[in-house]
Amino acid sequence: MKVLIISAFGNVNSDTNDRVNSVYDYLSFDPKIVTTDFSHRDKEYRSQTSSRNVDYLHVTPYKKSLSIARIFSHWTFAIRLFIYLLKNGKNYKLIYCITPTPSSAFVCSIYKRLTKRIFLIIDVIDIWPEGLLTINKHFNIFKILFLPWSWISIFAYKSANLLITATKGFKDRINKYNPGIPCDYFPLGIDNLANTKLLNQSTIKLFKPVGEIWICYAGNLGYSYDFDLMFESIERVQNKNKNIRFYVIGGGVRLEYIKDQFNTRRILGHITGNLSYPNYLKYLSYCDIGFNLYVNNSPVAQSYKFNDYVYSSIITINNLKGETADLISEYQIGINISNSSDELTVILNQLIENWDSFSSWKDNCVLLIDQVLSKDKVYMRLMNFLKTNLKL
Repeated sequence: MKVLIISAFGNVNSDTNDRVNSVYDYLSFDPKIVTTDFSHRDKEYRSQTSSRNVDYLHVTPYKKSLSIARIFSHWTFAIRLFIYLLKNGKNYKLIYCITPTPSSAFVCSIYKRLTKRIFLIIDVIDIWPEGLLTINKHFNIFKILFLPWSWISIFAYKSANLLITATKGFKDRINKYNPGIPCDYFPLGIDNLANTKLLNQSTIKLFKPVGEIWICYAGNLGYSYDFDLMFESIERVQNKNKNIRFYVIGGGVRLEYIKDQFNTRRILGHITGNLSYPNYLKYLSYCDIGFNLYVNNSPVAQSYKFNDYVYSSIITINNLKGETADLISEYQIGINISNSSDELTVILNQLIENWDSFSSWKDNCVLLIDQVLSKDKVYMRLMNFLKTNLKL
C-alpha cells in the first residue's frame, strides 16, 4: 500500500528522533514524506537531500517562532499541500498526517471529504494553538489570531478514520470529538542504537573536571520555558557550591536574555547556541541534572527534551503534570516540583550535597527505556494498531 506521510516539521535529512522519521522507518508499506523546504529549528532553508523518499514544498521563511510570518508560512504549506494532493493524491490510499500544523491536517481532511476514497490518519504530537501560545508573552493578541486553528483542528479530528497521539492526555482530549473511531497513544520513543550512532558522530571534545556537577537546560530557548526560575536557583546554588556548572544547550529567541542572565548573575557555565544533533547529544552525555521546567499552565505533556534527558541518563527536574511526572516518580529518575525557586534551590542543594546517593538514579533511565520508551516496542505496537484497524 502506498502511504503519504505529511509533516511540516522534522529533520527528514537525518536520523533524528522526529515522529515523521520514525513512522517512515517503521512503516511496512510504501511511504513517501511530504514536508517543507524550510527548517523551523534553524530558521533557514534546508538542503533537499535525504535517504528517504521525500517531496519538499516551498514555503515562505520566518525568523521568530511566534510571528505573523510563521502563520503565513504554515498556510503557504497548507495551500501548496492541497495543490499537491489534487495532482498526486489519486496515487495513494492512505494519508498519515502528523500535526501540528492544524492547517495541514485541515487540508488533508478537506481532500478526504472531496474524494471520499482516502483513509486518513491524524497523529497529534502537540495540540495547537494551546501548545504554541505559551511561547510568547503577547498571549492575548496571538490567542485571537490563532483561534481559527482550534476550529480547524476539531474539523480534522472529526474527519479522521484513525486518531493517534503522543500522550494519553492528548488522547483523552481529542477522542471526544470522534469517539466512534479507534484512538490510541504512542510515545515518541527512544532509539538507543540510533542515538549512540549519532553521538559518535560528534565533532567536539569536552573536558569535565573531576568532582564537577553539570546542570543543563537543553532545547529551544523560547518563552515556554521558565528561565527565571532556573537562573534564580542556579545563582543561589552556585554561591554555595563552587563545583556546579550550568550549561544552556541550544538557541532561540531568548538567547540574548539568557546571555544577559549569565553576565548579570555571574553564572558559571556555558551557552552553546544551536548545535547539530550529534554535538547536542555530546553535551548531554556530560551532564548530570537536566531542567524540564515550563511556565505556569503549560499544556505540554511530554517533550523531545525529556526523551533526550532519559537517553543521556540525566536526572530530570520537572514541573510538568501528567505522564512525564508519573514516569519520573514511578521510575525514580528525577524530582517533580512546583514553580518555586525556593523549592528548586533546596532540591538542587540536596542533590549536590548527597550526590553519591542520588547519582545511582541515573541507572533507572535504562529501565524506563527498556520497559516503556523503547522505540522498537513503541512502533511495533503502533504498526500492529495500524494493521489491525486497516484490516491488513
